[in-house]
Amino acid sequence: AESGAILEYLVDRYGEGRFKPKAGTPEALRYLYWMHFAEGTAMPPLLMKLVFDTVEKKSPLLVRPIAAGIAQKVKGMIVTPNIRRHLDFMESELAERPWFAGDEFTAADVQMSFPLEAS
Repeated sequence: AESGAILEYLVDRYGEGRFKPKAGTPEALRYLYWMHFAEGTAMPPLLMKLVFDTVEKKSPLLVRPIAAGIAQKVKGMIVTPNIRRHLDFMESELAERPWFAGDEFTAADVQMSFPLEAS
């Protein structure tokens, strides 16, 4: 949550009217949505992938085959399909406009770079 708060602070304090759409516009709603989508929706399955990758590779040797099997099953049934669905959604949104909030680059695009980089 701190990444979004930091970006909002920087935009409000130093943006001089840039990096954030004007209030009351459809772009402002999109901006708000994507600022929160990044950490609230996109990042949780990426974190789950990181956790289950670690379980799969670094479990104690005696239980590693069982732990790896469970981790692979959870990733295959839940984690990977969610990540794919989110990436497909992001791609479909960007097919309609050059940036997440509209025609202008905003802090929402910076915020969305974090889950995109992690995926």
